[in-house]
Amino acid sequence: CSCMADSPDSPVVALRAFGPGGDVMLAAHVVLAIPWIILISLRVDNSITASWWHVFIPQFVASGIVALFFYSALMRLASQNKPKLIIPITLEALFFAFLITLCARLNGDLDCSYLSACSALIILLSLLFYISSQVLYYHG
Repeated sequence: CSCMADSPDSPVVALRAFGPGGDVMLAAHVVLAIPWIILISLRVDNSITASWWHVFIPQFVASGIVALFFYSALMRLASQNKPKLIIPITLEALFFAFLITLCARLNGDLDCSYLSACSALIILLSLLFYISSQVLYYHG
């Protein structure tokens, strides 16, 4: 059986390209989510009066760490002529777009509905659902 997941253009191969770096990227978002949730709680409770842009700094830092890993992985894989990392880069870009639009909406800098502000998240979750269904279909 020829599995799509084993082909060079497969999303699974693209996600595996990070090796242990993928764990570091996930850890960056998870570890920095803790102070982010604390800051959100304090801001919603009016215990702090910081701008929403300041509250979102931990996730911006996590996205910066992930961007550094993407850059190093792209440089390494470009020299080896490996598969492109379009899927992980797209996922991270959509997450970053979600953070920016939500932060701007909460801060009052963007005049739109919350549905519009979260549209990048909806697209991100749809793409993750598609990728997981492909992996389950070809490995299930």
